[in-house]
Amino acid sequence: MVKKSFVLAIFLVFSIFLISNISAEIQISSLKQLYNLGDEMEFTVTLGAHTEDYLDVNLICSGNEENIYHNVPETQTSTIKRKLIASYIGDLSGECFLSAKYGEDSGKSSYFKISNSIIVNFETDKNEYAAGDIISLKGTALKENGIAPASAFVEASYNGVSASDIIKDGIFDLKISTKQTMHAGTYPLTVKVYDKDERRNIMNSGEAMQDRKLIQKPSKIEIAISNQNIGPSENLSYIINLYDFAGDLINEEVMISIRDSLNNSVYSENLVANQNLVFNLPKSFAPGKARIIAQKDEISEDKDFYVSEVKKISSEINNGTLLVTNEGNVEYNEEISIIIGNETIEKQILLGVGESKTFELSAPEGDYIVDVQDSSGKVYSGSVFLTGKVIDAKEIKQSINLFFRYPLVWFFILFIVFFAIILTYKNSPGHASYTYPAETEKKRNTGKIILSSKVLRMQQSSEELNLASGKIKKAEQVLVTTGHKQESVIVYFKIKNKLSKEAEQNLVKILETASKFNGIPYRDGYSYGLIFSPLLTKSFQNERAGVSAAIAIDSELKEANRKFKDKIEYGIGVNSGEIISKVEGVVLQFTNMGKTIPIVKKIAELSNQEVLISESVHRKTEEVKVEKASPDKSDILYFRVKRVIDSEYHKKFIEGFLRRNN
Repeated sequence: MVKKSFVLAIFLVFSIFLISNISAEIQISSLKQLYNLGDEMEFTVTLGAHTEDYLDVNLICSGNEENIYHNVPETQTSTIKRKLIASYIGDLSGECFLSAKYGEDSGKSSYFKISNSIIVNFETDKNEYAAGDIISLKGTALKENGIAPASAFVEASYNGVSASDIIKDGIFDLKISTKQTMHAGTYPLTVKVYDKDERRNIMNSGEAMQDRKLIQKPSKIEIAISNQNIGPSENLSYIINLYDFAGDLINEEVMISIRDSLNNSVYSENLVANQNLVFNLPKSFAPGKARIIAQKDEISEDKDFYVSEVKKISSEINNGTLLVTNEGNVEYNEEISIIIGNETIEKQILLGVGESKTFELSAPEGDYIVDVQDSSGKVYSGSVFLTGKVIDAKEIKQSINLFFRYPLVWFFILFIVFFAIILTYKNSPGHASYTYPAETEKKRNTGKIILSSKVLRMQQSSEELNLASGKIKKAEQVLVTTGHKQESVIVYFKIKNKLSKEAEQNLVKILETASKFNGIPYRDGYSYGLIFSPLLTKSFQNERAGVSAAIAIDSELKEANRKFKDKIEYGIGVNSGEIISKVEGVVLQFTNMGKTIPIVKKIAELSNQEVLISESVHRKTEEVKVEKASPDKSDILYFRVKRVIDSEYHKKFIEGFLRRNN
């Protein structure tokens, strides 16, 4: 009985001890899983038993701790609020929990995170900028807890330039002005966002970075030549240096032309700058001050050099006929000596550059040593078999000589010419023939200017005559200082692979057909272009003709690629803009204005065997159905041609093109 009472007493004491321990544990209410610095933390502490002790609550993060509450609670439950700033928590952040102690009692909260991060996102209006452009960027900044900072600061920097502003409601809009003298390259665009507490200490911060490309513009051209004094038939070595606004060399194409002292264009081609170049002067290159002209977009530079005067003839004898040719670059007006055996014959020779004269040599039958001399010395010496009665050298008038030597040939040629004239007259429009049947209906107005030959002879200049007669078959890009400044349409064909001779012949044949529709072809290195100029079309609305020609040629190129083994890799672009043009002889010469040519070349480069048109062409060709092809942030807006509404104009254009090309 005593033993049972003792066991019961021990059980009761142990139970009371357990109950007292359970009631002494401190309870901390649930907390958010994530806080940012600056947030207010609110929680409730419930004591197991209320005594007259201090309640301490510590914040513990990664082994470091700060006391955030020290007081004597008035009740068993205390609600505590603390702002997560340096004044209360120091520099604590990361994975944390709360630890409470009240006398001998203690408690611990669940784990939570205190973040000092701001998530930054931004975008720019473009991915590529020219030096001197303004970078426009917009973005958002949210603390890691998803809440926008009440007030924050944003700073953006790019290659040494920066801009800053104050963020409201987590949204920012900044503009950074780049410098025109910045070097081209790809640089990081960095955006930093941060907020501060009342003591101006940084609490939360974040940054984002994206690369943006910076391109430069040409600013200056320099021309250096190896020798400022040079003779015809010699090599002119030169280099064209193209600089940007940062003073760096740009390896881009430059339009190079060489003009003689008479301002005649001797050479013209697009070549990449900053390389050693050589031009062999023709032997007939006019003496005096000549020029090398280099042009890139709207900037140009020229350099003078001087070509010496060369007075020179060459002589050769075939079958007793002496041929004397002016091989110099000036008029030859001198007396020459023709020495046959021991007898000398003097002849006064007047020859223009490149001209020749022939003399029939005669002497009693036999072999003779014949020498030809002028003031510079002996120009010919050789043994010649001659026949005749006396020693002589008679000048042969070429036209008369040929006629009397070959009269039947000339009569035959004259007959063919006469027959061709009659046939052309009968088949011309307005005369009934198999080619042009007589029209009974009133002719439609085609927009062509028809002038009588009498009016043409009286009123038109040589340029207008060439235009009206359709003699203009090609164009060349040169420096035109005086001409017609007009908006024209350019169709550019970028050739992207090396062509075989056969493939190039097919391409040229296709392009030349476009001249039937007033599109004048020109060559640009290994690529080609077509110009629809108001000078030739007599219209300022050439966009439709340009697009139709591009579609027709695209179709022909695809057909050629299908038929032939040698493929043509190409891209087609169409753009409209201003050029300066004039007619020089039977050639349309033109100079680019602004970005007319650069834009169409870039569009053609982006094209993959399709027709792409610029925004300016799209605005004026509503019947052409397109889809946007350029990326959203592209600096050039261009469109992919899908189809053309079956207008009568387009249908006739394509049919006519294909008929003439087959």
